Amino acid sequence: MVDVCVVMDIKDGQLTKQEVDSIDACGCSIEGVNVVSDTKIFRVKTEHKIKFKSGQFFLLSDKDFLIDEKIVQRAYSICSSEDEDRHLEFAITMLSNGTFSRHVSNFKDGHKLCIKGPYGKFFLDKTKNSTFIAGGSGVTPFISMLRTIRDQKLNDKMKATLIYSLKTLSDVLFIDELKEINKLPNVDIILCITRETGVVSNDFTVYGKRIDDEIIKKHLLTDSQVYTCGPKEMIIALHETLSKFIPVESVHNERWMANK
Repeated sequence: MVDVCVVMDIKDGQLTKQEVDSIDACGCSIEGVNVVSDTKIFRVKTEHKIKFKSGQFFLLSDKDFLIDEKIVQRAYSICSSEDEDRHLEFAITMLSNGTFSRHVSNFKDGHKLCIKGPYGKFFLDKTKNSTFIAGGSGVTPFISMLRTIRDQKLNDKMKATLIYSLKTLSDVLFIDELKEINKLPNVDIILCITRETGVVSNDFTVYGKRIDDEIIKKHLLTDSQVYTCGPKEMIIALHETLSKFIPVESVHNERWMANK
């Protein structure tokens, strides 16, 4: 592990920034700290481009935050587009019963983190239509996938649908950006609002209920790979619902861990 969040390549006696396959570094500054509902959003400045696949995760830790004299390390999905240069963005829900996630409430611009990764086999297949189904902060890997679809103009050759379940409209993460992404050809974003009645939006298709068979049947893309991410109970319920419509091998799951 290195002491600063920068990997450099020496050429002709000069230090130049380079693209790297992974990172294992401390001293990484965070910036752009923002709070939406109970979720803190921030970017980690790396000073070099990290290659990753949209949907993968990184391990985050703070060398000054220890429990039982051990550094607490947790895995969080990346929100960034694969084309993002020298910044990695995260959205972490500040759970009252969490450990590291509760510590996140103290984060301000300039806070230093350790970061390691990328990891994971939950990532976008760019050759096939995609249906994303998210619950709460389980939307984070799909933000990365949708940003990558936008930036690489993948929607010219594939379709993508996001079915996003959350309590209220004010809980939608990256709502302004999702409004713009929803305007792209071959991209649809559907919101399922579970604890707010009478929600109407000119920007999204909105249902005032949990994701059910009717919604899945109506919005599931034909011949698509299906990606689900959310609480354990939601993933189990979705597995039963989806099995009615598509082969099980077309479903890819990422469980959101509520004990962070």
